[in-house]
Amino acid sequence: MKQQIPLYLGIDGGGTKCKARLEDAQGNLLGEGLAGPANPVRGLALSQQAVLDSTLMALEQAKLGQGQLPSVNACLGLAGVNVALYANQYKNWRHPFAKLHVMSDLQAACLGAHGNQDGAVIICGTGFNAGAYINGQLTEVGGHGFELGDHASGARLGINAVRRVLEAIDGLCQHSSMTKAITSYTKCSNASALFETYHKATPSQFAALAPIVIQYAKQGDVHAVEIMRTCAAYIDLVVERLQKLCPPRFSMIGGIAEPMFQWLNKASQDALVDPLHSPEEGAILFARNNEH
Repeated sequence: MKQQIPLYLGIDGGGTKCKARLEDAQGNLLGEGLAGPANPVRGLALSQQAVLDSTLMALEQAKLGQGQLPSVNACLGLAGVNVALYANQYKNWRHPFAKLHVMSDLQAACLGAHGNQDGAVIICGTGFNAGAYINGQLTEVGGHGFELGDHASGARLGINAVRRVLEAIDGLCQHSSMTKAITSYTKCSNASALFETYHKATPSQFAALAPIVIQYAKQGDVHAVEIMRTCAAYIDLVVERLQKLCPPRFSMIGGIAEPMFQWLNKASQDALVDPLHSPEEGAILFARNNEH
């Protein structure tokens, strides 16, 4: 019988999407859901709606109705809640769940990647965050948001590509296959059009350009290669920093983690291992262990 009480929900919410995983008391997967951006930095209401939308999708996939929400023990791993302002906003949410835990996406990723054991993790998605969870203590490196950080993120790849296009338009460097592809994708043939399109763009809008940078870097495009190397050099520094904490395991996850791996130095590559579980599974582990 699928309607198990209690139910456990794990959320992995970032700057582009919100993933939900619903399990029963025995740990069986009942359903999954996918919604839009869930980083409260971009709007608390938008974030909470993404959590609810992905949750309802998971319930629907499990053939359960909205009436089951009061039976759900939920743990949300969200980008942005490492900032006290946004964490406190979530604490005041009149949510529909039986119980709600809110943690950073980094903590959920650590718990998932290392099976609720100690370890370090790097998140390279729309944004960037990294840290180690050892002896119950979370140490963060990065996680300072798009404007002040995210130096090795999909958004950073995208904004650096746009900057390179503008430099080429201004005659400060030569156009390349990548800059031409960005121009074609954005349908912006001059600096004014690029400015109008991107001067107020969100991180997810910049991150949408990351696949173009990655594609042309593989082909040896000079600008794309430089952008990838700059981001990889930052990750190498982060790996070196976190290795000083002697984490027993170290993983890198996120939408651009796999293509970024090949640009890292050998020491970083040797340090990284595959994650055991997803961040949303890590969130469920926490919900189970803190049910009462």
